Amino acid sequence: MTAAAAAAKARFVKKEQQQQQQQQLLHIIFLLLHLRAAAAAAAEAEAPAAAATATAAAKAAEEAAAEAAAEAAEADLQTTHLMTYMVLLLLLLQQQQQQHATARFLRAQQQQQQQQQQ
Repeated sequence: MTAAAAAAKARFVKKEQQQQQQQQLLHIIFLLLHLRAAAAAAAEAEAPAAAATATAAAKAAEEAAAEAAAEAAEADLQTTHLMTYMVLLLLLLQQQQQQHATARFLRAQQQQQQQQQQ
């Protein structure tokens, strides 16, 4: 696998993870909006117990959204670390291949010089 292919694959994986995280956050925001609307409706209907329950649920959803955002940030950081590690490994592999090619070239050149001397 070339460095470009590995980098492209890592970018694709990162983009997929970001899209999943965005979808999760949008879902949580959608739930928050519904819970807030339910809390407002309960308050208007003068149902304090229902309003308190809806408000508590909205707070719990806000906490879940904050936790999901923190997890998304952690996953993004881990993805970045993984991509960096993969690129470094590919660079090392390229360097090793280049060294092997140089060594083969030097051996061939040395053999050619020896043959010319004989």
